[in-house]
Amino acid sequence: MLTKLWRSLPFQTGFSIALGAVLLTLILSITVYNWTIKKVVRDSNLRISQLVSTVERSASIAAYLDNSELALDVTQGLVKNDIVTGVSLRSDSGMRIISGSPFNFNDDNILHFSLANPFMTDEKIGDIFIKPNQNNIDAQATQMGFIFVSMLTTHSLIITIFVIFLVQSRLTRHLTVLAKTLHKIEPGSVERLQCPPLHRNDEIGLLVRDTNQLLTAVQNTLEGERRLREYSETLEKQTRKEAERDPLTNLLNRRAGERAIARALQKAEAGKTRCAIMLIDLDKFKPINDTYGHDAGDHTLVTISNRLIKTLRKNDIVIRWGGDEFLILVQQGHGDLQESVIADKILAALAVNIDLNENTKASIGGSIGISLYPDHGTDATHLIDLADKAMYHIKRSGRNGHFIHTPGDSV
Repeated sequence: MLTKLWRSLPFQTGFSIALGAVLLTLILSITVYNWTIKKVVRDSNLRISQLVSTVERSASIAAYLDNSELALDVTQGLVKNDIVTGVSLRSDSGMRIISGSPFNFNDDNILHFSLANPFMTDEKIGDIFIKPNQNNIDAQATQMGFIFVSMLTTHSLIITIFVIFLVQSRLTRHLTVLAKTLHKIEPGSVERLQCPPLHRNDEIGLLVRDTNQLLTAVQNTLEGERRLREYSETLEKQTRKEAERDPLTNLLNRRAGERAIARALQKAEAGKTRCAIMLIDLDKFKPINDTYGHDAGDHTLVTISNRLIKTLRKNDIVIRWGGDEFLILVQQGHGDLQESVIADKILAALAVNIDLNENTKASIGGSIGISLYPDHGTDATHLIDLADKAMYHIKRSGRNGHFIHTPGDSV
C-alpha cells in the first residue's frame, strides 16, 4: 500500500513541492535570521552613536578640564539607556571614569569614540568607550528573527499549499484519471480517452489526441490481423475440404475416408460397439456413361450420393471410394446394428429412377458387400478387403443385392 502510494504521481508531485518549499524556507529563514541580527546590531550602534552625539560636547569639556563630576554625569547618563551596559570616559591627561559594568577594552563589540578639544576641534583630548547591552541586542534580534521567520514560513506554507492544490487540480488529477482510463481500455476496443475541457489546447490535450490515434492504429492493426486470421482459417478449411472431399459429389475422398474409418473403429473399440463396412458398386452405370455422356454419368453419381446421405444417419460415414464405388461405415446406435435392414434401404434408394433429362430416365442398382466389426476383424484394411470380396460375390450371383461376409466362405 505504501509502495503504491509512493509511486503515485499526485504523491510524488506534492512531496517534491513540499520538500522544495521546506528546503527553500530553511535557507531563507537562516538568511533572514542572520540579516536580522546584523540589522539589530547596526541599529543599536546607530542609537549609541546618536546618544554619544548628544553628550559629546559635555564629555569633551569634562575631558578638557579633567572634571570628574561632569564626566561621571555623562557616563551615568549613557548607562541609563537599555542598550548600554558600561561606559568609560578617559582624558589624555589621565582622568578615568567608568560607569556600569566593567568590561575588557579589547572586546570586539566595544565601541570607541574620540573626543575633540571643544575650542580646537582638530585636537584630540580624550576617548569614550561604550559596551553595548549584548543580551538586549540578542533578545531583540531573536524576537525580530522569529517574527520574520514565522511570517516567511506561513507565507511559504500558504504558497506551497496553493501550488500543490493548483498542480493537483490542473495537472496530476487529470493525468491520474487518464492513466486509469487507459489502463482499462482493452487493445483493439473502440473506447477512447476523453480530454478534460480545460486541457483541450495544451500538452495534455495533445497527449490525449496522440494516444487516441495510437489506440485507433492498434485497433486497425488488430482488426486487420483478425480479418487475415479469419481469411487464413477460411482458406485452410477450404483447402482441407478440397483435400478431403470428392470435387464432384462432395463426399469424403478415399484418403480422408480411410482416416475417418480408422477413427470410427477406435471409437467403436472404446465403446464396445459394432460397425458394418459396406462397399457398393453401382450396377448398370457404365451404359449410362457410354450412352448419354459423362455429364449424365456425373449427374447420376451426384444423385446417388445425395440419396445415400439422406438414407443413412448423420454419424454414418459415406465415402466415394473410386469411380462408381462407394464405401459406407454404419455405426451401431442404441439398438442392434441391423446391417441387412440398412442395406435393403440403400438398395431401395438406388432403385428409384434417375431423370437424366426431360425425356430420359435411367434405372440402376447396386451390389453391396458387407463386413462386420469386430465379428470379422478389427483392422480397417482387412475389413474393407472382406467387404470387397463379398461385393464381388453378389455381383457374380446376379447383382442388385447385398451379401454379408461369412468366415470360412470362399469368395
